Amino acid sequence: GHLLVGRYPLTDPDQAEGQKHLRRLVTEAKVTTFVCLQSEVPAQSDIRGWPPGGLKVKGGRRCLPYARIAQQFAGGRKLHFLHQPLEDLEAPGSELLETFT
Repeated sequence: GHLLVGRYPLTDPDQAEGQKHLRRLVTEAKVTTFVCLQSEVPAQSDIRGWPPGGLKVKGGRRCLPYARIAQQFAGGRKLHFLHQPLEDLEAPGSELLETFT
C-alpha cells in the first residue's frame, strides 16, 4: 500500500469534494495508511473526541472524521490511520519518521 501524509482530507464546507478526494486516494492512489500530524484534531479512532459537526480549526474550516468513509471505499482492504500530533512549525524527529518505514 501507499502512505499519505498531507492535507487533511475531509473538511466542511468541502465535504462532497473531500469524499471524492478520499475515494480517489483509496481506489486510484491505493493509499492504505493515512498519517495525521495535526495537533488540533483527535485521532480517527477517538470517536468520543470528535464533536458533532466536526472540529473547527484555523481558517474557519471544520475537520470531519474520515476513517469510516475511507474504509467504505477500500473494497475489503484494511486501512490504517496513524495520529502523531505535532505543534505548528514543529518538525518531526528522525525517530518518528523511522516508524513510517
